[in-house]
Amino acid sequence: MLVQGRISTTSLGRMLDKRGEQAGVKHFTWHDMRRTTAGRMLSAGVDIATVQKILGHADPRTTARYDRRSEETVKEAVGMLHVPYQSRSP
Repeated sequence: MLVQGRISTTSLGRMLDKRGEQAGVKHFTWHDMRRTTAGRMLSAGVDIATVQKILGHADPRTTARYDRRSEETVKEAVGMLHVPYQSRSP
């Protein structure tokens, strides 16, 4: 059912259940899809502020919980930083 141009959560749940059955996927929820989408956007390099806006989170800490990137990914990001160094000559 459409409510003011939006799909109700009940209708969304029914659609997902039907598609999940057709795909042979065991139980999942719309939030599983939301979590997966957020995680994939973050892994693809979309900045957290953009993902936060897409998900409608008021607090970036909520969005940060979806970040499942590995420690190696974090190390690679730090390795990309260039900090200019100037020698202090006496």
